[in-house]
Amino acid sequence: MSNLNQENPRFRATGEMAALSAATILEAAGPSPAEASRSEAEKLFIKRMAAAEELAKTSPALYQLKIVSWAVLGYSFMIVMPIILFSLILVLIFFAVKFHLGVYAIKPLGLAVIAMLAAIGCYFKALFVPFPETEGIEIKAADYPDLFRQVRELASQVGVKIDRIYLDYQINAAVVERPRYGLLGFYENHLILGLPLMMILTPDEFRSVIAHEFGHLAGEHSRKTGWIYKMIGRWQTILQALSASDSLLLSINLRFFSWFYPYFQALASIVTRQHEREADRLAVGIAGAESHARSFLQIIVRSDRLSSYDTRELLRQYPHDGPVPSDFYRRLQEHMRAPISDKIAAIDSVEADLLSIPSPYDSHPPHAERIACCQKVSTLDNLLPRLKAEKLIDRFDLMAPVKETAIESFFGAQYEKLMEFCCQDFVKVNEENWKERSKNFKQMEERNAELEKKRSEGQTLTAEEELEMVVNVHLLKGVFEAAPLYEELHDRYPDNLEVSYQLAVHNYYEMHDKDRGRQLLEVVARGGKQFRSEACALLMSHFNKANDHAKYQEFEELYNKYAEEDYFYQAERNQVSGADKFKAHSASSEEVEKIRAAVALQPSVKAAYLIEKELKISPEDRLFVLVVRLKVDPEGFGGDSNLTVAQATFNSLCTAVPFPAGGYIYIISSGSDALLKVVKSIDNALILGRS
Repeated sequence: MSNLNQENPRFRATGEMAALSAATILEAAGPSPAEASRSEAEKLFIKRMAAAEELAKTSPALYQLKIVSWAVLGYSFMIVMPIILFSLILVLIFFAVKFHLGVYAIKPLGLAVIAMLAAIGCYFKALFVPFPETEGIEIKAADYPDLFRQVRELASQVGVKIDRIYLDYQINAAVVERPRYGLLGFYENHLILGLPLMMILTPDEFRSVIAHEFGHLAGEHSRKTGWIYKMIGRWQTILQALSASDSLLLSINLRFFSWFYPYFQALASIVTRQHEREADRLAVGIAGAESHARSFLQIIVRSDRLSSYDTRELLRQYPHDGPVPSDFYRRLQEHMRAPISDKIAAIDSVEADLLSIPSPYDSHPPHAERIACCQKVSTLDNLLPRLKAEKLIDRFDLMAPVKETAIESFFGAQYEKLMEFCCQDFVKVNEENWKERSKNFKQMEERNAELEKKRSEGQTLTAEEELEMVVNVHLLKGVFEAAPLYEELHDRYPDNLEVSYQLAVHNYYEMHDKDRGRQLLEVVARGGKQFRSEACALLMSHFNKANDHAKYQEFEELYNKYAEEDYFYQAERNQVSGADKFKAHSASSEEVEKIRAAVALQPSVKAAYLIEKELKISPEDRLFVLVVRLKVDPEGFGGDSNLTVAQATFNSLCTAVPFPAGGYIYIISSGSDALLKVVKSIDNALILGRS
């Protein structure tokens, strides 16, 4: 294989690279673009977190006292506020009785008492938040004895007990401690196993993952600190409940919480990361450092195989007009374990992970730290990230197929039974979705046939119609069929930004031609309105990974500029009133007739007017305003029934009216509506009138 590092001017002579200090080079480059662009709030949070981490190292007892004190403060506010409110209620009742307040004074006092009782209810509701049910499909030991036996053997090694096992279809594994009797406790331990995770890991790698989860149980992490973290959930419940009831107490609680939460979260994040490191150490002790590190690397290079793109490619192997696939999970298993053919893409994934900087709010340490326990990893620490990624892939043989998967080993003799269950579950869950998919695919085929016929008759297709055909081919037959069509289309319409964006995304993500994709994304980002924000977001991600500060900042500034422009663009189009300026519409007679016909189907409409709003931002993007007068005004005599008719008419018009450009529907509220006077003064505005 050729030297990958020669493709990038930042890398030279692989043989010399082992002698260089990657840390020195990266320090000279400064912080990553994502770090450099962090908000002041994030920077302050990181500063507080660093201070908390230092305190936890130098004085663990003082740190524990501090976090408990802050947690007590959070709970105290929840308890004290209802007491204060209840005391105020008693005071109001006392004054009402003592001074014999009249009926006019009693009414506002009664409303105040009701409001305070409602607020007290919000606090008590938060204190008794129900524990959520464990998500997943519960399986029984009688059905899968081999799995339960191996899980319980591993649990006994760690010194914990597993009461129930659940399956789901995520690349994940977790343990949940759930109280059997609510506030009375008596916890039971639930283990959640992600089947796709078991499809990409070997038995030893999966043992490392499970041992890590059991480490949380062995350390009693949930029980020791769960009461602290449940407080955050309770606070969210309080704020949501007060917000829903429009309580005046909302601002007081928000002010306290916005001050309290950042300090508390900075303290609490140290505990969660300590717990993750403790669980990792236990996993290494049970399964070994190499299996522990390799489990992370396998997830990094193989998790994309469960992406929407790969899933679509798998489903495309089945006839779309046939029944729901009855062997999907068997095919998925072969797909997940198969050898990796694209080494460049694998290196990109590992390099990106090595360079990734977790959010300061993330409870997990970075992967680079978590795999450093293995000597195969630590001896590469002086290499630059891309070369280190390549060496890791070679040392751990990540390109090879997974010969024995954890799902086969752990389920043992019941493996076939499990696969049959999963396949049947897929059929049951996706029956309606598959019918809808089949219907959509048929419509795509019919639409492409219609456009092909139009072209064969000598009619010229628009760029939008040709792009529609290519997108349909992509969805029906896959990216490799569509890729040359995208290229051909771009050659013919190089200035069409939608074509450029579609080609850029497919090159970058699906054809793994990142340079070509990046170049096209830059054209789109600088070129106009269509897809410019999406292109900037993708380029920011690309240049953050490439550690290119200047380019990252360039597209971040563009992204922010576009966001501001889009906000004002939408704001001008999202509201219409009599105070705006309008002009006669520019629709053709054919377009007007289509609109008139759609409005005429509504029996509640008395008159309809078509005008255009004069726009300050991008006036070339016309905004047609359809002003509708109903036979009965929404604010006239009749009350709620009139409003119901108006809403139903509005909903119908929204789906039926074919505006030639942007459109806005305005229902006249009454005869004195200011906009009614405006439209009557504009030429050719009336398109429908009824007596």
